[in-house]
Amino acid sequence: MRHKVAAVVGVGFARDFTLTLTTSYYDREGSWLDAGGALSRYRPYVLLDGRLSWEPAYSGRRAGLELYLDGTNLTGTRYFDFGGLPMPGPWLSAGIVVTIR
Repeated sequence: MRHKVAAVVGVGFARDFTLTLTTSYYDREGSWLDAGGALSRYRPYVLLDGRLSWEPAYSGRRAGLELYLDGTNLTGTRYFDFGGLPMPGPWLSAGIVVTIR
């Protein structure tokens, strides 16, 4: 990686919800051989990721439960990983985090 810059913005709303957006700029070193044997250089790219989470509070204390929805590559940026492997477009995942105290 030659350069990587990331900016994160988070905002809480409706008491128990948080929205976090991350924008990252990547500029990789090097090149790769495509299927035809031609040498290709990595191009810089920007990704936008986000997380919407709900973490309820009872009597002013967090309940130890978090539900979240993650969005990766929300803008559908086309980019390549090692060896010219194309990376996926936009995708979503969800999860539950339980904290036992």
